[in-house]
Amino acid sequence: MGLYWRKVYKYDCNIIATMGMSEKKPVAEKPMEITMLGYEVVEKVAKPCATSARILVPKDWVGKRVRVVRLDP
Repeated sequence: MGLYWRKVYKYDCNIIATMGMSEKKPVAEKPMEITMLGYEVVEKVAKPCATSARILVPKDWVGKRVRVVRLDP
């Protein structure tokens, strides 16, 4: 049997979905408004990296909590 992992994604306070490797994560049909407090913002384009994507952030962000929000559908 191959490697299988599960990850829990929280989409809404009331909905939690569990997904396996072969399933695609559902995407919102329309943009949602998100309000956050923070100290710095960078806007970049995600680049391919093996089987996922990546963004590079400043080195002084190492060890800090960050959030990533997809802006395009």
